[in-house]
Amino acid sequence: MRRAAITFMVFSVLIFISCSRMKKNDTYGCEDMAKEIKGFMENCQSCRADDECFVDKELSGYCPFGCWYIRSHSYDNSEKIKSIQRKMEAYIDNCGQCKYDCAMYPAQNEIGCKKGKCVDLRYFSEKNKL
Repeated sequence: MRRAAITFMVFSVLIFISCSRMKKNDTYGCEDMAKEIKGFMENCQSCRADDECFVDKELSGYCPFGCWYIRSHSYDNSEKIKSIQRKMEAYIDNCGQCKYDCAMYPAQNEIGCKKGKCVDLRYFSEKNKL
């Protein structure tokens, strides 16, 4: 009986420690990492003309960063884009990846530069000022 009680206590402590660690890993800067990634992504959306903008399919579909990533060609082969990819991979390694269904990618004629930012014109309006 005493052995069972000791075993139960040890088991309970181990579960508590492992749950505490899971919780720390779960929140291991995930919100901060996501904010940083979104900031990098927004920087690469700056544009001057519609023809600069396109859907970067390599960086699209990473949950929770949106279904597609519309950015400017001005940043092609830049360290910023490579950095975003590395940060997204680190995010997934540390925080996991969620899944969701996405609508079809916007066609090229549905993408444009509005107010200095590449946007999906299907969802842009002067009211919501994406």
